[in-house]
Amino acid sequence: MPPRPKLVFFSDIHIGTNAATNWYQRSLHEPYLLAAFEYIQQQAASIQELVVVGDLVDQWTYEPSRTPPTFAEIAAANPRIFGGVVDGQRIPGALGAALSALEGRVTYVAGNHDMSVTAEDVALIRDEQGRSPHHVRTPLYEPPAARGGIVCTHGHIYSLLNAPDFIQNPRNGIPFAHFITRMAALWSVQQLAKMPPGSTAASLPGSGDPTGWPLAKDALHQLLQELKLGRVSLSGSVMGALLELTGQKSDLTFSMLDGTRLTAADVVKAYPSVLESFEETASKSKDLYGALAGELALSEVDALNSLVHFAERLGTQRQHKVVVMGHTHVPVDEDEHQLFLGDSLYANCGFSCPSEPDMKAQDKRRYCTFTEVEIDEAERRFIVSTRYVTGEGGSYHVAPLPLTAPKSIDMSGPGRISTPAA
Repeated sequence: MPPRPKLVFFSDIHIGTNAATNWYQRSLHEPYLLAAFEYIQQQAASIQELVVVGDLVDQWTYEPSRTPPTFAEIAAANPRIFGGVVDGQRIPGALGAALSALEGRVTYVAGNHDMSVTAEDVALIRDEQGRSPHHVRTPLYEPPAARGGIVCTHGHIYSLLNAPDFIQNPRNGIPFAHFITRMAALWSVQQLAKMPPGSTAASLPGSGDPTGWPLAKDALHQLLQELKLGRVSLSGSVMGALLELTGQKSDLTFSMLDGTRLTAADVVKAYPSVLESFEETASKSKDLYGALAGELALSEVDALNSLVHFAERLGTQRQHKVVVMGHTHVPVDEDEHQLFLGDSLYANCGFSCPSEPDMKAQDKRRYCTFTEVEIDEAERRFIVSTRYVTGEGGSYHVAPLPLTAPKSIDMSGPGRISTPAA
């Protein structure tokens, strides 16, 4: 029996220039990522499409004094992924090889850390036939092979701190969390100065927090209450706390990708009403956000790192059977109840840049993961799995079995969810 057709979703790889503050470090993570792309080539006959669901590259994880890199600079720093000269020979790179194997069926959906990436940037990725990934300009994407049954989005649009903010920042929509992440990079520099030479952000346990800063949950809940009462400015409160923690003052200057420079005081002034701005944006798409969007975005997505509420709404309002997201860096298999959302399944890809200590941890071990959805036309079901790459014994490959048991759901009608028999 031929293999069932399937869709593969990667997200949150966070490839940078391999600066010490980057979560993704070529020396650590590249073998895992190359193994995932090799799997794509091996399974190409059954893969209908590879969708990158945001944050393929990272233009955020750089300290304020460092100008974030362009897409071309990131690509040049990682030729085995994007193509270039390696050992004196020009190669198409893993992305180019995937494009060839899938005959061009690769799609790029932007996240928050790569929201500045343009279609022209994506066109720099090419296979030997000159094909490039399809660049999606909207936050939601429906893979054609699923015929409306599957929708994917990075997930940052549901974060109060990370959602594009074209109201307060009409120039480029960069959200306030960009500056939180830049401050986190500065904090990383300070921590790495206490560690052995050659240490990077990937040497720090817990590296890769999606907001860029592990804000205390209780503090965020208290902040929400204060915001509702109009007593505090979110940007002022958070930036003030980060400046104090890193020993900086309000004249700290951020060098931006577009060539502009902003002080911390400028940033606070530029984002006077993060909550109101988010709610104004959400009010224009009520079917996607629902009521109390701002409160839920802060109290669930940012404080609890959970997209469950919005995934369920997206599934039920648009009648999709499977909703695939990224952003949280947590594959849903680590929290089984997240999969069960009535008439739809929520799948999260996790991420591909866990820190070295987290990959070796005995408790809550982190893996480089991605999502795979099989399309069972005979049984009229979607089968969702979280796959992971293992590097045990120095051999890197996609593990033969998923991280946990797959889940499946009817393609149409009531969302009967089950665990397929082995």
